[in-house]
Amino acid sequence: MILLLGGTGEARKIADRLEKRHVNVIISVTTGYGADLLVDLDVEVRQQKLERGSLKALIGERDIKTVIDATHPFARRITDLALAVCREMGVDYYRLERPEAERPQAGELISVSDFREAAEKAEGYSRIFLTTGSGNLEKFVEAVGDPGALYPRLLPLKKFVGRADKAGIPPENIIAMRGPFSREFNRALIEEYDFQLLITKASGRTGGVREKLKAAAEKNIPVIMVERPDFDYPQKADSVDELLEILEIN
Repeated sequence: MILLLGGTGEARKIADRLEKRHVNVIISVTTGYGADLLVDLDVEVRQQKLERGSLKALIGERDIKTVIDATHPFARRITDLALAVCREMGVDYYRLERPEAERPQAGELISVSDFREAAEKAEGYSRIFLTTGSGNLEKFVEAVGDPGALYPRLLPLKKFVGRADKAGIPPENIIAMRGPFSREFNRALIEEYDFQLLITKASGRTGGVREKLKAAAEKNIPVIMVERPDFDYPQKADSVDELLEILEIN
């Protein structure tokens, strides 16, 4: 039995391929968005936030032999947890790592190692296009000092919009919509809101990073890029085909 840690488009592709090959798989997601990606597949989906105890119980009860981690590049908590539990229980761990996006040469790009550093470098800007999700809004509010300077783009789900509201972001500043977003659309938003700064993270090609960087360069605004956390994966693939080849699933 395989446990697939999902919630991404890549996980959806893996699940589809495994289903077609009649491979027994359980897919774990944390959000309704992740579950919605799988509604048309005949696979077992569990929507829950896994902790150490629940992950160990799931692996033991369902006799999981292999864990595939296809979570978001910035889903650090679950990746840390899966790596530790797999080592402890002697379960094979495989990571599907979304390829990095090509970065256009034009435009000012400031690379930082984490969200706190990004927030500190955003101080002094008054109209900030924040495309890093809802998980670190408090850091940005604290560093910038004015919640009204932040314009976060979030998935249109109650819990994410609720986090922005709790952080003090004015309702009119919350851009709730689901991507992917083109270069032209990002540029139009930058123009409409007269943004002075774009903050994003290195979430890869699927995350639309290239389109954001190009739009920012065309509008001549700087970009702060939060780089990916660094993990020592025992087995890693850059594509679904490579992953299935490593797993010897044809």
